Amino acid sequence: MKKAVPRAILVLALFFVGAFSSVSQTNALFQQGLDEFNRKEYSKSIDTYKQYLTQFPNDYSAHFNVGLAYYNLFNYPLAESSLRSAIRIKPDYVRAHVYLGSTLSFANRYNEAIAELMKALEFEPNNSGAYFEIGLAHYRQKNYTAALQAYRRSSEIDPSKGDTHYRIGATLSRLDKKVDAQAAYERAVSLGLKNGFVQYELARLYAGNQRYTDAIRLLKEAAVILPDYALAYHELGTTYNEVKQFPLAIAALNTAIKLDPKSADSHLGLGNSYYNDNKYAESIPHYQKALELSPKWETAGNYLGDAYLYSNQPAQALAAFNKILAINPKNTVAIYGLGLVHVRQKNIVLAQQQLEKLDLLDKPLADKLREKINAM
Repeated sequence: MKKAVPRAILVLALFFVGAFSSVSQTNALFQQGLDEFNRKEYSKSIDTYKQYLTQFPNDYSAHFNVGLAYYNLFNYPLAESSLRSAIRIKPDYVRAHVYLGSTLSFANRYNEAIAELMKALEFEPNNSGAYFEIGLAHYRQKNYTAALQAYRRSSEIDPSKGDTHYRIGATLSRLDKKVDAQAAYERAVSLGLKNGFVQYELARLYAGNQRYTDAIRLLKEAAVILPDYALAYHELGTTYNEVKQFPLAIAALNTAIKLDPKSADSHLGLGNSYYNDNKYAESIPHYQKALELSPKWETAGNYLGDAYLYSNQPAQALAAFNKILAINPKNTVAIYGLGLVHVRQKNIVLAQQQLEKLDLLDKPLADKLREKINAM
């Protein structure tokens, strides 16, 4: 005959079964929150972790994960609260200090951010992420020398991160050290960084050095990575203009304008594409739009005057140049343009008047107009 299990032992056994079941469920909640976070379902992850924390309120990793989820939702006040909870429980939690520093930086509390990041370095002196975030905080305050120092220290600790080299390049650009900036951008690209911005910035430097083929290649990459980034298409169109590939320039600048219709620069660039392709009439609406967006832009006004002149609209050309001279009476390009209009109209007296003005302001341009007058 089987012996009866004493009641006390039976109750104890049931208690342990229940305890293991509860631990299993809470562990499942933690894993569920983690899975939701990894799927970028941040709000769901927060709700799951909050359920978990009702049973394990001192789990610093759960508080950290909640803070990180709020961080990714750009809710910096709640991110700060959860990250501070994690730190209260585990004061030496370096990752929490780093993300709290980043959170404070995004909240424009830069001095607090740097102080928090320095705490992380007290526990882990060679934490490259902490130095990187210190660099960001200084950069956002336009303390570029301090930012560069922090970024370089981050790169010394971990030279494999392309984003750090990109940030070094951006900071060097702010300090007008273009050669060093180019080297930093090239290093970022060689490490496989494809954020679009590094390709764009490096392409601009290449274009400035007349390395147009390399610039175009990188700008195409930037446009693929950042298809809504109007500046990449604008720069691509401008570079195509430099190599006289005007149909490609027109296509790129039209895309830039679709993405940013209020870019006076892109409208001017599109006008220049048509103008340089000797399609003067087609350039006029784009110069007009550039002036509509930036009414006192003398360069756009002069191009508009030229476009009217070369499309045989002398009255409109005169009006365009005179409008610029009303803004700036010493604009020598506009004075020269007026002189050309008068030359075309065979009005030597008025042409000579513009020549006299140029003789006082711009001798080489005066000589060009003099040749035109003498050839009448």
